[in-house]
Amino acid sequence: MYSMIIITLFLFTLTSLQTTICSTSSFEYKHHNNEELNQLLQDIHEKCPSITRLYELSEKSVNGWPLTVIEISTNPVKPEFKYVGNMHGNEVLGRELLLRLADYLCDEYRNNNVYVQNLVNNTRIHLLPSLNPDGWELATANIDQNHGSDWLLGRSNLNGIDINRDFPDLDMVAFRHGTKDDFINTLIYHKMQPETRAAVVWLLSNPFVLSANLHGGALVANYPFDETPDGSMT
Repeated sequence: MYSMIIITLFLFTLTSLQTTICSTSSFEYKHHNNEELNQLLQDIHEKCPSITRLYELSEKSVNGWPLTVIEISTNPVKPEFKYVGNMHGNEVLGRELLLRLADYLCDEYRNNNVYVQNLVNNTRIHLLPSLNPDGWELATANIDQNHGSDWLLGRSNLNGIDINRDFPDLDMVAFRHGTKDDFINTLIYHKMQPETRAAVVWLLSNPFVLSANLHGGALVANYPFDETPDGSMT
């Protein structure tokens, strides 16, 4: 059943894009900067206060931007699902898709769309549009001067660390310990970035049954565990 959640949400995202012309939504298709992103999430919450909640992760970005999540549900005990976007700051499509998805779910719930209402009433959806707001700012601030010559600009956070490579290597830990389940203290083997730490605390604080991390620039899907024990294949 849980595998259908991500498929349904993905289809809702595509539907939200395809029905824009016929929609009465005030959503503006643009690259929302960090201030606009947080304001849009606030606007959606104010439009649908009975089914949404805004909260921030435990730490801010290096540059002090809040890592804001919009939660969409009518029941906190339902299965937990999360979408994360913009982990790489210069991969912007997931960021905008999640903003549009939040707006779409809000509008369609109010419009008595039975499919959306069923999803919201039976799932607790967490949407984090941007895990790397600093990287987004770096990429967009230099886009005119850069002219696409440095496609890595803004990929990492403000400290130059790729957040996507900053998480504990669960593959190697699992391979090293085999079937043991008491190795949690060995997972943190380096000083993580604040964005990474915030995401880890978030993951450990909520019983997510399904998650997806939206990237851009290639057609690929990664699953745990995606390395061989000797590291020869990924």
